[in-house]
Amino acid sequence: MPKPNWYSIKNSTDKTVEINILDEIGYWGINAQQFIDDMKAHKGKDAHVFINSPGGSVFDGVAIYNFLKSNFANVTTEVIGLAASIASIIFLAGSRRVQNDGTFLMIHNAWTMAAGDAEELRKTADIIDKISQELVTIYTEATGKSAEDIKAMMDAEKWLTAAEAVDMGFATEAAAGLKVAACARRDIVAKFQKVPAALTFVETEEQQAEPVQSEQAAEPENITEEKTAPESAALTENHFKEKKMENQIDAVQDSNVQEIKAALVQNSVVKPAEDLDKKYNAMKTREVVAAITTSGLTSTMTEEILAYLGEANPLRQYARVYNLDGTGVVGISGGVTGSWGAEGAAPSDGTQTITTVSLGAYFMNGYTVLTDRLLEQNWGDVKGAVYRDIAEYVGEQEATAMLGTGAGSDRPQGLFNATESTTSAAAAVTADEFVAFHDSLPTKYRSKAVYIMHPTTLSAIAKLQDTSKKIDLDRASGKLWGVPYILTSLAPSYAASAKILWLGDLSRAYGIANRPQGGQLIKTKMVAGTTSMTTNILFSLATDGRILDTNAFKILKAHA
Repeated sequence: MPKPNWYSIKNSTDKTVEINILDEIGYWGINAQQFIDDMKAHKGKDAHVFINSPGGSVFDGVAIYNFLKSNFANVTTEVIGLAASIASIIFLAGSRRVQNDGTFLMIHNAWTMAAGDAEELRKTADIIDKISQELVTIYTEATGKSAEDIKAMMDAEKWLTAAEAVDMGFATEAAAGLKVAACARRDIVAKFQKVPAALTFVETEEQQAEPVQSEQAAEPENITEEKTAPESAALTENHFKEKKMENQIDAVQDSNVQEIKAALVQNSVVKPAEDLDKKYNAMKTREVVAAITTSGLTSTMTEEILAYLGEANPLRQYARVYNLDGTGVVGISGGVTGSWGAEGAAPSDGTQTITTVSLGAYFMNGYTVLTDRLLEQNWGDVKGAVYRDIAEYVGEQEATAMLGTGAGSDRPQGLFNATESTTSAAAAVTADEFVAFHDSLPTKYRSKAVYIMHPTTLSAIAKLQDTSKKIDLDRASGKLWGVPYILTSLAPSYAASAKILWLGDLSRAYGIANRPQGGQLIKTKMVAGTTSMTTNILFSLATDGRILDTNAFKILKAHA
């Protein structure tokens, strides 16, 4: 049996991703990090989030809220049943927030279960207070209400109908087209104190028939106790059955699957005893492979490959990544000029020079081999292997160029291509020279700084640490003077006249471009393989990398 999950993700279109959150957030051993990892391939799209959740882990909920706010073009959130506790925070991630009639939104103070002595419980209470205050900040920013008003609502465990949520600024609109009834499992909402009578309960097979006692709201005038008609109840039941069914389907299947399989048997393509699912999967996989090599990868497929590419090339995790079209010219900075003056004095103006860098498109060309056996698998399994193979190869080639000393004439420019800022007095760099180099990076670039070095350079620094207290190297955490380091054999090795150490803020110092050519970032073509058992997918991926700001980093060179 597949492991239960509290969310599902599917594409409605190439530009929109649909997310269903229909259970307790962070449960079943699946946390926000898994949700974020699954969503990375859809970054930049519009997102539509359907919510029927009693809440869950506050930390997972806040992480999902921040991720949705920061990584998607337009976010629509929609309550289709219940958005209680931390689920109400996720609801506020939407710029368009829809609450259907008959549904509820609930806010309350953070709570937990704790054990220990008095001091431990005081610490726990302090943490809970801080969490509640963070939630107050999110609620006030979304609604425009005062912190005092929000805190009073949280203290009272406030349940809001669609109309009330719109009136108070939590929702931007109420949807009256489909009358639904908010549904929740009785055992889950039993922990709340003021559950509305209008909330419809659904029982699991294991639950007892007797009702759970709960206090009614202190302010009944603010809760609409609407009686749901039998027709509406039936509609609601079917609605949630359909949603549950959608969440269990990982891929959209053709509506005539059975007819196709029957035809395969009837036309003696396969015998009835053979595995029809296997034959059907092979047929569909070959159709998909043929389609992408004729029409090219869809934007969704391209984004999935880019997600894998970010794992294969570590620089993509630190550098500034651009999705470009047109000229590829990036304006880096115009600088800031100012001076002290009297209160109310008009600021002077002038002409600033905009620093620009042109990010072009170099093509990494290659091919990946598909065996006949691989093509017999489900496309969902095949594409993971194909995409990862392409991304890992391109990522390795990107990193080789970007971490080297190349000038960028036929491939991305190397980080070590810039002129060194410091040259040691001797080939064997001293501890004092390493310290001086570390201190030479301007303060404003230090918060996100990283070191890049070859393993031989790290070994030289480690030997100095044995004899000098000035070297602060923590190999367990991967930090030098508290700054993370990237250890790579692609960087120049420790030797006389070599540029042995790079230090700087990669998000300012280096830019990576994903730049489509002819409308496509990745072009593909299918050809016959070298044997009768293989098919090759040729690919061409357009990418570039350039140094953006030479002030944002320093390079140490060993003396000749």
